[in-house]
Amino acid sequence: MRHLFMIHILWFFAFANVYAQEKSSSYDVEEFKEIKTDIIIGYYQQDGGHSAVTGGKGTEELSATMPTVIVNVPLKNGQEISLNIGADAYTSASSDNININTVSGASRKDTRVHGVLSYDKELEEKEWILGVNGSFSNEWDYFSSGFGFSALKMLNQQNTQLGISSNIYLDNWALIYPFELRGQGPLVHTDKRNSYSLSLSWAQVLNRRMQMALFSDLVYQEGLLSTPYHRVYFSDLDNGNTPRVEQLPSHKFKLPIGVRFNYFTSDWLITRLYYRYYYDDFGIKGHTASVTLPLKVNEKNTFSPFYRFYSQSATTYFAPKGEHSILDKYYTSDYDLSGFTSHNIGLEYELKNIEGLLNYKIIKRKGRLESFKLRYTYYSRSDELKAHLFALGLSFRN
Repeated sequence: MRHLFMIHILWFFAFANVYAQEKSSSYDVEEFKEIKTDIIIGYYQQDGGHSAVTGGKGTEELSATMPTVIVNVPLKNGQEISLNIGADAYTSASSDNININTVSGASRKDTRVHGVLSYDKELEEKEWILGVNGSFSNEWDYFSSGFGFSALKMLNQQNTQLGISSNIYLDNWALIYPFELRGQGPLVHTDKRNSYSLSLSWAQVLNRRMQMALFSDLVYQEGLLSTPYHRVYFSDLDNGNTPRVEQLPSHKFKLPIGVRFNYFTSDWLITRLYYRYYYDDFGIKGHTASVTLPLKVNEKNTFSPFYRFYSQSATTYFAPKGEHSILDKYYTSDYDLSGFTSHNIGLEYELKNIEGLLNYKIIKRKGRLESFKLRYTYYSRSDELKAHLFALGLSFRN
């Protein structure tokens, strides 16, 4: 659902890198290396005045609680399985306006659940890491399943890494239309959407202080690319009082290309720079630039202020409420597809190497709380959308 799109742009609170893995048929607990468990709890709140559900004007008020658990289990012979599972429980005044005649409807509150199960195999002598994964996501109006593979080749004593991965996502939508447009038969051409992606990356250690990486994604989507309950109003239809359902092309190609650069300024400061260019054949071109400055106070405490700037052009098919023509083939008043600029600013605090604070035992294995993070992000967009994200991350080893 589009309400959650903005949440996951901001949800880059990365506590763990999860490789794709699969479960071994049998194993001995004593053969395990350390198991890593990350628990992430986030709270997101936004508001604005350009809801696509009500045609480009109206409340965008939304709040969501987002718990996620990530478990990495290393096995013998360079194998590892990972499970990433979570939920987004949200309350949305905008969704409630699908039926504008109700005070509070079923769509006002809902929960999205999602998960990824993955398997990795390291071929140590050949310096390869190969992986596969499967995923699912389910919300009140859609179900998605996915699968993919990844390969990472290490060269030059692991100072160079070449990566390739591919994923396929198969989505099925429940065709829920605005209340006043129901009973008119099918208003969109399909209830399915398929997405195919190919990702390429190159990472290089330049010297003792500098590292960089280049990456690119090729993404192709087909099927239902509009949202069935988004209204669009027209200047030449019933004086702008009668809506239609949002219509967009059934095919889309996306191409983001980016670069990361890390410079170890000193023993206590790292400069992390990031830039990405985005293009799609809906007419959107975007630029993202960010800087993060992890400041290591001592071995346990790190403060990381960050800033992210984003700018995009509008899709060819966008117009504000009431400005489309009934002669248009495709049309949307979704401000996520408009031209805008945005700013993210925030601070992350990490406390690690925590010894003796919390120790426990599970199945004869000793465990400990290794670190925790706190993160706050403020998001501001030029169309007056504002958002706040608070997140807590706990990392355990056993």
